[in-house]
Amino acid sequence: MAEWAGLKVWVIPQTEDEVICVYPDDPDSCSTVNFTKSLDDCFKWLVPKLKYYHMDNQDKPEHWAMVSIDGVHFRDNYGETPALALCKTIEKMIDKEVKDES
Repeated sequence: MAEWAGLKVWVIPQTEDEVICVYPDDPDSCSTVNFTKSLDDCFKWLVPKLKYYHMDNQDKPEHWAMVSIDGVHFRDNYGETPALALCKTIEKMIDKEVKDES
């Protein structure tokens, strides 16, 4: 997802969880991110690339998100957290873009 957002990625080795460090231009300005766990990271780095997004849980234990880019809407109905639902939906959109380019 970070590459899709136009960021350069460096995976920090030897960490318990995979830690991703992203930076727009200068590696010295690297920021660690965890898109699936942090809405702040999603809104800082991913959401600005979208034309539209909507998130809700409709009083259910799972969250869902809908995103749009170039007039095509993608929606996913699962995610234990809002960040996870948003990431899964964006990932679905990215997969579709890659498939269409093939």
